[in-house]
Amino acid sequence: MTCQFNYGQMPSTSIFSFDFELEGDSLYLNNPAYLTSFNANGYNNQPSFFNRYEVYFSTNMYNDTLTEIAKLNILTKRLYRVTNTIESEFSPTLSPDPRFFSTVRIERNGRDQSLWLYPVDRSSYGRRLLEDLDNVGYHLWLSEEEVALFLVTNPISMAIANVETGNYNIILKNIGRCLRLNQNGEIIFVHKLSTKDWYLKKMDPESGTVKILTTTPSGKEDFEILPDGSIIMGNGSELLRYVDRGVNAQWQKVDDLKSLGIKNISRMAISEEKLIIVDAK
Repeated sequence: MTCQFNYGQMPSTSIFSFDFELEGDSLYLNNPAYLTSFNANGYNNQPSFFNRYEVYFSTNMYNDTLTEIAKLNILTKRLYRVTNTIESEFSPTLSPDPRFFSTVRIERNGRDQSLWLYPVDRSSYGRRLLEDLDNVGYHLWLSEEEVALFLVTNPISMAIANVETGNYNIILKNIGRCLRLNQNGEIIFVHKLSTKDWYLKKMDPESGTVKILTTTPSGKEDFEILPDGSIIMGNGSELLRYVDRGVNAQWQKVDDLKSLGIKNISRMAISEEKLIIVDAK
């Protein structure tokens, strides 16, 4: 699955927020809020916290056939349009230098997918990174110079690139679209060994050492890492949590969110005390 879309058929996705509390082995969700009533049947996806309360996300609310980046303050509910281009932007991500953020941009030819860097204060129109790569699907910053990439190749691959030199190396094949860093600086990702056998793994980007954490719920690849290092993932309307305690560790059910109308938990984002969940209809 890539971030390429038939623009007339972008999926309907909704964003919800929750307060969360960690108490020992328990995770509690409180104060649910539906955030995207302003684009109720539209595309609202790939949320990312840029600070404690401001969430950047990709949306088609400004143009049915294109996506732009918007930001929402989840306390004041103030909504602000960030980009205004004739291209589509996805996956807004704060860079290690907080003055800048990056996106994946689908270029004017409707085919090339490139990585762009913009100033948060929008003082310029931004610039393209990694000029030789036109198949970037998703990305994760490792440092100010290095970025992990989900590349739209056949099969899908993970690469690590240096944005200063433009050099990149393919690391693995058949990965999932979600890439995260844990507290130890390891890349957490889903490795799809077959159509049925999907594993959550961690990789040391320095040594290249890869270790299996656990299997994933069937067909699921989106997850988030909590402050205590445990991992959450959706399975339909259910939110699951994995605490790494060795070979016998299992996914545990946290909550079922179907009473909120959430049927298919997909992407997530987290701040100090807030959890964002996307429901993909």
